[in-house]
Amino acid sequence: MVGVPKSTGCDHCRKRKKRCGEEHPACKACVAAGWKCPGYKKRWKFVDESHVVSSYYQRNKYAFDESEVVPEPRVGIQKDHHVDSSLYEEYQARSGDYRVEIFRSLSSKHDHTGAFLAHMLDDPKSQALLPLTSIGTFFCFIPSRIGRNLALDDAMSCLCGIYIDTLTDKPTNSESAFRRYAKSLNSLQVCVKQPQLRRESETICASIILQLCELMMNADNGRWSNLSQGSKVLMQECGPAKYNAPFERAMLESQRPFFIMQDKNAGRDCFLSQPRWKYLLRSPAPTANVSGPPSLFLRSQLCDFLVDLPDLLSQISNLSDWGHKPDSREFQEQYRWVLQHAVTIRDRLEAWYTTELEPRILACDANSSIDENASLRNSHADTAGPFEYPEILLGVLDCVTNSALIKLEQSILRLRSGLLLFKGNPDIAARHTVIARRQAKVCDAYQFVKNKSKVAAKPLKFGLQQLGSSEFVFNEMTVSPTTVREIQ
Repeated sequence: MVGVPKSTGCDHCRKRKKRCGEEHPACKACVAAGWKCPGYKKRWKFVDESHVVSSYYQRNKYAFDESEVVPEPRVGIQKDHHVDSSLYEEYQARSGDYRVEIFRSLSSKHDHTGAFLAHMLDDPKSQALLPLTSIGTFFCFIPSRIGRNLALDDAMSCLCGIYIDTLTDKPTNSESAFRRYAKSLNSLQVCVKQPQLRRESETICASIILQLCELMMNADNGRWSNLSQGSKVLMQECGPAKYNAPFERAMLESQRPFFIMQDKNAGRDCFLSQPRWKYLLRSPAPTANVSGPPSLFLRSQLCDFLVDLPDLLSQISNLSDWGHKPDSREFQEQYRWVLQHAVTIRDRLEAWYTTELEPRILACDANSSIDENASLRNSHADTAGPFEYPEILLGVLDCVTNSALIKLEQSILRLRSGLLLFKGNPDIAARHTVIARRQAKVCDAYQFVKNKSKVAAKPLKFGLQQLGSSEFVFNEMTVSPTTVREIQ
């Protein structure tokens, strides 16, 4: 449909069917009659020229003809901090990926915020200061969503301000920073109180971003835990159906470890262990033209193991806390079933660690044997001191995985001692050696994460406390690699 001018003249002349001179500010006919001229509105008529356009382009083939285009493009920027910047949108269609460049000025505050975030995601130095890509891929979708939600806009302004303060060696807890943070919290509170805005994806994203702001500004993680619990409530209210889109699914994946540890601390099953949430998380993630570090996929796999861990540990605690073991056959069968279930989960987690996570940590071939991987890491500890991980998230995963394995190993030892399975069994000394070796890995991994990023270290410390690893990580009685080699 093509629009062409239909008619001209003011309404008075049109009703009188007189020719209008269209003088300004009023036509002569209205002035002569003593009327107030209503002015000249543009009127259009639309002509169907589809057949003309189709005949003109019938010999051309276009990339998006009969293709399934992802409705959520990735938005980026070529040149940040310049007036004439090149924004682009990337789409993924059936036959390939496509990129559309848009040349325009960054005229609004939202444009500048989106451009600054795109710079933070693409710049290696920025990632060293604030590793956003290790948190989740949902940050890549934020530039196209800025300007829709007040809470998200203020949260992003606060995060960018904290990043600038960190980059310029200014204190992140300055008065101006706290003023931005207070404004962001107030905006989030306003959106949460409104039913229409409460379940918007942008509101949930703002609550996640404010967690990062809290971790960057305050030494205490109590407030971070409260914000994380608030994000959990918002996500749980929306239900699994909301997280079939790439942006929403990426946000959920970034928060899964925290939700599991929070419910472990509260002594209840995580809502992610419910069948409908398990079905969602085990289904293939929605495709989007957004790439993240491979360690994000490993984090998702680890969460699949951890989601059932709180319930298992609760059962083990209830069974092992009995002062005497009932002689009933039903109790004995339940005792042995829980023990076998714990052994199965431990063996599966150990196999995943040695075949998937550890080769990535050591940056070696996944086909290498377990003994080769272990000797490589031990030789590194002998000659080079503390182990250096390729990226921060791998250090976090190594720390959490070994802590979970230690907790499982100790629980299995308690159950087996209750069944008197270890009398005269030399395997108990070998299992304690394995525990000591894993404790050393936990200490090294936590020290690495703590030195690299306090944003990652504070939630990691919270998770280790829930897994019972704080007694040998944060106390002076820390197990060192030298101690492990002496034990061996």
